[in-house]
Amino acid sequence: MSSINGLGYRTMIDVAMELAAPSRITVEILNQCSDLIHVMPVVPCNKPEGHLVQVRSQLPTSLMVAEGQPVVPSRAGKQLITYKTGLVKSLQQELVDVAKIGGGDGSDYLLKDSEAFIESLNQKVIDQCVNGNPDSDMNEVKGLAQILNSITGDLATNVVSCGGSGSTNTSIYFLTLGPNGFYMTHPKDGKAGIDVGPVRIDHQGDDTNGYADYFYRYWEWRFGFAVDAWPNLFRACNIDVPTLQAGTSTLDLCKKLRKVPYRLQTKTGRGVWLMNATAMEYLDESVMASMKAGGGISDEKIASGRIMPFFNGYPIIRCDAIGNTEGTVS
Repeated sequence: MSSINGLGYRTMIDVAMELAAPSRITVEILNQCSDLIHVMPVVPCNKPEGHLVQVRSQLPTSLMVAEGQPVVPSRAGKQLITYKTGLVKSLQQELVDVAKIGGGDGSDYLLKDSEAFIESLNQKVIDQCVNGNPDSDMNEVKGLAQILNSITGDLATNVVSCGGSGSTNTSIYFLTLGPNGFYMTHPKDGKAGIDVGPVRIDHQGDDTNGYADYFYRYWEWRFGFAVDAWPNLFRACNIDVPTLQAGTSTLDLCKKLRKVPYRLQTKTGRGVWLMNATAMEYLDESVMASMKAGGGISDEKIASGRIMPFFNGYPIIRCDAIGNTEGTVS
């Protein structure tokens, strides 16, 4: 049995165990609908305005010298980056009369309907994890596509182009999850995960359309994402989707991705692949073509009891927030 989180960091599963029953049920439903949230480390921000990290961009210089020879001082290249948190919010509205059909006070109906709101919040958080861009919308948080956004400069080793052009591309990510890799944050001294407001009843309507009583309840999630060391991340970008789907691509995806773990400078967390359904399908075909009959992406049971696909010893998390219409990364 494989284990994704065998390194002792705190995830949403641990958060659930610390909460009171109603909130615990909310987190447990969330874990069921998201493999990524299920394994994502959760770290409180170290500043009120966000999470400040010191990212090492290069090593200091070391020289071979003779005994007594003076040495020119050097420093490790560092960047101070503040990853801010964002807020996703939803307001649940249900007719009181409908919620009470079948008897009771409507709480059973509201709990069942809550699953839709939890999944909606989850999809928005996952979309921000990949596509969040505070440069285009100040309310968004910085996602993977913005962190790994160039195939040149400091990121040249960790962002590799697969030859596609135009705006019909997808990407595959390799993430090292952990406090020294990629992780989720929540506000300092604030709550991790979804916060559920109290249910209130309000009388709404007008003289033309009539009046009715409604249940209202707010759902909100304050979150962010941060990376302490981008050398622990990898992105294979510019994967041309139309040629994959047509079966005319010359890209050996299996061969390219097998090199990924060797490109990472350090591995201090748990590695996972992140890709959408299109990339998973083509990768499986690519692996089978490269191996004997019966080869391909394997399915393994992880410590929590879930069955997950694995490639090259690392679990694959399907993430359809990674689109098939990405522009060219240059």
